[in-house]
Amino acid sequence: ADIGVLKQLTEHTMILENTCDEDFRKFIAWITASVKSQSKSVSDVPTDNAYLAKIDETVLSLIKDVRDLRQADPDYVILTGRCQRTRLPYLMKYERNIQVVKLQDFAMDVTQYMLSGCYPVGDEYFEWSDSASTQLKVNTNELMGTPGCPNCGNISAFGMCQCGGIMCLNEPGKAVCPWCEKEVVFMAGKTGEEGFDVNRARG
Repeated sequence: ADIGVLKQLTEHTMILENTCDEDFRKFIAWITASVKSQSKSVSDVPTDNAYLAKIDETVLSLIKDVRDLRQADPDYVILTGRCQRTRLPYLMKYERNIQVVKLQDFAMDVTQYMLSGCYPVGDEYFEWSDSASTQLKVNTNELMGTPGCPNCGNISAFGMCQCGGIMCLNEPGKAVCPWCEKEVVFMAGKTGEEGFDVNRARG
């Protein structure tokens, strides 16, 4: 969501930090307390102001400034691609998965992102998205799984042009990038090659 637009609509703009059962329970309790507080204030003295209950900031935080909003959710990686054939956009979603790697003398957590889905969207996605560039990237070595294109069925939805745009592919060879309209030549990668950085979307 574009938090800047939301803050133009309402004084109180908030973000739910987590989505586990306990956090939802606290969230519902907070809403209930806020409704009770508002009902009491209206019955005592009519007012146009909303009174909110005290917030458990481990669950819900009040956004005081759009600049306070973190640019990306650390639990997910969202990538935006375009279908080579239809030119329609799609979203690839990866969820964070932490694995414990045990070595001889110590253990450490290794973060990877597992593919959870690939979804077709319309061009209106860009109208509803924040147009400001986040400059956030993720390396392909951190991403596990490659989906097919949800728009045309191409084998891979994960080819990257020199312009930085992601597109779908069916095989190595020449292709026209649906982002910059330039011809690109793709070749099959080799096992063990270094990954490359791709631009993250906000989702």
